[in-house]
Amino acid sequence: MTGAAAIFRLMQAFGGLSIYVPETRGPDSRLLAVVGEKAFTIITYYFQGDRIYIPKFPTEKAMKAVRDQAIRSDRADGATVLSLAAKYGLSDRTIRKITNSPPSKQTVGAA
Repeated sequence: MTGAAAIFRLMQAFGGLSIYVPETRGPDSRLLAVVGEKAFTIITYYFQGDRIYIPKFPTEKAMKAVRDQAIRSDRADGATVLSLAAKYGLSDRTIRKITNSPPSKQTVGAA
């Protein structure tokens, strides 16, 4: 998992905290468990041995917008509705509703 999905999970798990990025991966790394192998490798490449601050989402609406964007992206990459429901902890009906509706006009991260 990379991109918006990894950021969403990172902010959900560590939002508002400074976390230490390990220099080597351990079998019990919470960071690895949260973001997955690919994103963990990228994060450790740039930040190994450092503490990084993970900001909180400013609002519930912004968090849902990022989540929905990640779901649409994963679906476009070929993920099944059932796998997305399990990944994001939502019902298959909610995943279909998100993927079948147009993205919000308000884009996340827009200035």
